[in-house]
Amino acid sequence: MLYLAKASISSVGIEYDSASIRAARVTSKKSGDDYNFTIESVKEEKGDFDKGNKLVESLIKIKQKLSISSKDNVTSSIFGKQVYASQINFRNLPKSELEKALRFEIRKNISFNFANSIIDFQILGISDTPKDTITLMVTAVSNLLLNNYMKIMDHAGIKPSIIDVLPIVIANVFWTHEFNLLPDTAYVTAYFSTSVCTIVIDGENVPFYTRNIYFPALEIYTKSSTINDKRITDLLSDLRTELRRSLMYYEKTYNVSNFSTLYLIGEYAQAPEIINGLTSSIGLKVEYGNLAKKIDPSFQTEKGKFDLAIGLALRND
Repeated sequence: MLYLAKASISSVGIEYDSASIRAARVTSKKSGDDYNFTIESVKEEKGDFDKGNKLVESLIKIKQKLSISSKDNVTSSIFGKQVYASQINFRNLPKSELEKALRFEIRKNISFNFANSIIDFQILGISDTPKDTITLMVTAVSNLLLNNYMKIMDHAGIKPSIIDVLPIVIANVFWTHEFNLLPDTAYVTAYFSTSVCTIVIDGENVPFYTRNIYFPALEIYTKSSTINDKRITDLLSDLRTELRRSLMYYEKTYNVSNFSTLYLIGEYAQAPEIINGLTSSIGLKVEYGNLAKKIDPSFQTEKGKFDLAIGLALRND
């Protein structure tokens, strides 16, 4: 699931939530069979982005700070309740029939209006020998959400080449970050946005799984006056419970019992209460993700803060 630039090129990744925009410009140069990456710059904007006009204004500032032009490959992420991502085993049908059959199959698992949604899929582990069943990574986004997103980007004068759903972005960050995977072992990545923790479980020879858990990380990170120590303790207890439930569900559903590291990514994961509240409490080693250091050791920035933006900048296909 790792996507790398195909030539020496400078690309931009942009991701945002209701309080922050984070963006990165990354240059990739091919050296033999490998790529060398240089992080040219990372930028952020803060604000109340629940209102579209404020978001557009700040995206324009990001565009100016990173000198984004029409020549750049820009990759961005889309998120929300009207986003779906799942790995499924499905009948091996001709491509002309596959999308229609997939729509019928996954609509029972989608809570939003699926009739007017955009669906995409990728065949995983393509075999030279034809099989009755294939493994697919399926994503869907409501047309309304995508259109609103594109309007915002258009008003900011930014034209993304690729728009990826958040769980797939998180998975790509994991695969880019972690080179030495234990086989048949599930790794957990938790991305903390303002009020949702999105977890992704993935690994070598194990199924992809994602889930959203309510968790107001921004309030904890900023030490909001609306949240006290007892409330933080209760929230962390609930988060631990939901993480354990997710691991148990994954183990029972996919018959995978080997779990490894829990990686924390996102700016708000830097709150000491979060890592202290998770370490040694769910049976996994807990670490901050640090994609920036992994791909460009000379670049210094906060662990995990720009991982999604950097991962997006690496996605060019």
